[in-house]
Amino acid sequence: SDFLDKSVGVFILGGLGSWFGLLGLLLVRLLLFQRVKGIAGLGFGE
Repeated sequence: SDFLDKSVGVFILGGLGSWFGLLGLLLVRLLLFQRVKGIAGLGFGE
């Protein structure tokens, strides 16, 4: 059962890691998009 507990823990940690990775990527893309939009807006005088 010890092996099972370890594999479940690794599975959960891996899932959390991938979720945080995806959220991080989305946040970075959103921030970059906002910054680009802001620069474009300033450039176009909007």
